[in-house]
Amino acid sequence: MSQWLQDFLGDALREDLCTKVRCTTCGGIPFRKGLLAALGRHLGVGPLDSLGQEGLVALRSALSALGPPPPGNPWMEGAVRFLLFEVWSGPPTIGGALEMELEGSWSGEIFDRMKRHHEARMLARQSHEERNDPGQIANRRASVLKARQERLELRLEAKRERDQAWKSSQHAKEKT
Repeated sequence: MSQWLQDFLGDALREDLCTKVRCTTCGGIPFRKGLLAALGRHLGVGPLDSLGQEGLVALRSALSALGPPPPGNPWMEGAVRFLLFEVWSGPPTIGGALEMELEGSWSGEIFDRMKRHHEARMLARQSHEERNDPGQIANRRASVLKARQERLELRLEAKRERDQAWKSSQHAKEKT
């Protein structure tokens, strides 16, 4: 049952704990410490030093049973996103079953959005790296220079034709 997690999230909300993933100010340490204490109480072992495999399994189970908050509470989604990030970045054997366990739950919907966001960021990063590859830059630069040279040659050819036409017209005026 997720009651221990629901209680912890309620306490964290009242204490206004930071739940920003990779927060550069506090690192989410107060939230993490509170989570470890609540999880330790739930497991009956006292405050934990780290999640560990048993803690990850219990947290994953609690997240799958967690229901959506009342409307107008964006903080709760941020807190669940923080917890999902902690579980997702855990050992692969634990994280691999995460999708199946969260399927159909509110936490699962958040996790699906996180995965789509992650995939979009990875595609954007790959595209950025490809665009900024030194070889690609050199190729683009060469094609731009070639196109400029071709346009210049067309303009010069048009100018030569205009000059020739003008010279012809001047010769025709001189003969008359």
